[in-house]
Amino acid sequence: MTGFHGDNGLVQGKEHMNMKTKSQVQELIVQEVRRKGPMDFGRFVDLALYHPVYGYYNRSANPRGRGGDYFTAPQTSPLFAEILAEAVVAMKEAVGTEHFTFIEMGAGRGELLAALLSVLKREKKLSGVNVWAVERSRPARDHLWRALSRFPRTHVVESLDDVEYVGGLEGCLFSNEFFDALPFHRLRYTASGWKEIYVVLDGDRLAEEEGPLSESVANHAKAVIPAQAGIQSGVHGLASGLRRNDGALQRSLGAEASEQESQLDKGIFMEGQEIEVRPTALKAMEEWGRVLNRGYVLTFDYGYSREELYRPDRIAGTWLCYHKHQVNRDPFAHLGDQDITSHVDFTQLAEAGRSAGLEPSLFCSQGLFLSHVGRDRIQGFLSEKGGALHTNVISAIQQLMHPGAMGETFWTLVQTKGVSLPASWQAIPNRSRRLAPSSIIM
Repeated sequence: MTGFHGDNGLVQGKEHMNMKTKSQVQELIVQEVRRKGPMDFGRFVDLALYHPVYGYYNRSANPRGRGGDYFTAPQTSPLFAEILAEAVVAMKEAVGTEHFTFIEMGAGRGELLAALLSVLKREKKLSGVNVWAVERSRPARDHLWRALSRFPRTHVVESLDDVEYVGGLEGCLFSNEFFDALPFHRLRYTASGWKEIYVVLDGDRLAEEEGPLSESVANHAKAVIPAQAGIQSGVHGLASGLRRNDGALQRSLGAEASEQESQLDKGIFMEGQEIEVRPTALKAMEEWGRVLNRGYVLTFDYGYSREELYRPDRIAGTWLCYHKHQVNRDPFAHLGDQDITSHVDFTQLAEAGRSAGLEPSLFCSQGLFLSHVGRDRIQGFLSEKGGALHTNVISAIQQLMHPGAMGETFWTLVQTKGVSLPASWQAIPNRSRRLAPSSIIM
């Protein structure tokens, strides 16, 4: 078997029999493992999803929507874009600049961005807004060009490095389900400490095996899985930053930090418990903080605070695969033809952002954010009794905001740099205290 030797045995139940015909990306992975040895799961996900020719996000078919593998909020209802337009106007007014730059990271095929710009154009609020759609997938960029070509001052680029600005950007970096799509590593807690899960070969079959932490995880260990040393300063550091943004958190954060510190010696992980970590999220936040001079980072995604994410009852981690709207736990099935994802560690985003000058000013469920920011617009739609619009709005509210649907599964993180939250957002219930680092033990 091509893998590690010694006590790190093959992970049971996670090997995949070869099909009669391998997918192209599967063959690429097999060949790389043969050449280089065990492949960390982050590299495996990166190839499976983002290979420039055979990766899932670079195929010609659309992975989103009814005919794809999963839904996102924009596919659910145009109400999301309507409320996002309210948010953009509020942020532009708060920044107070004549040239407001709006960047969508991981813009996909432009469904949301086109809907947003249509609302702003319809309401004559598009003046002074410069738009950049950043998308790694070439097929998606082709769709973006077509979707956005009718709007002025709109650009489509492959990476944030391609965005043009002079003297520092003022505006908003926005993402919807961007971080959950980033490659992630899988770790397992064992009697001898943390082990990383690698992709290996068992004959001609892809399989999994435990091994030592990879370089990319080890280099960022304190950021993705904080060691016992330094937790105390980390808790107080983030708590101090949060207090500056929400005075009401002062007493509760102090108490919460003390409680978390008292748990350091308890060992919160069970033997065999698996977690996912994303060093790539650290790099993203570092880049965003560097680019943004004044303004906001507005993030929508599914995930939890670190304390919630790493609960013992999530012993198998949160990673899942999506194929034709069906969920599975076989990462080797449908390679190149299924999504592989895991929940987001919002504490990591808050910590990494703060190191890059981005203050975590608001954290709340998607349902709370949309219902507060879009209150007037929703009430206006609902006042039109009867008809398809009224029915569609009610359906959208249930899907986007109800706790049993996307409302409590997806969360909103607003980070600020050089500005305060828009005044109209001050009344949104703030759950930032949940972002204080939890007692994670290496």
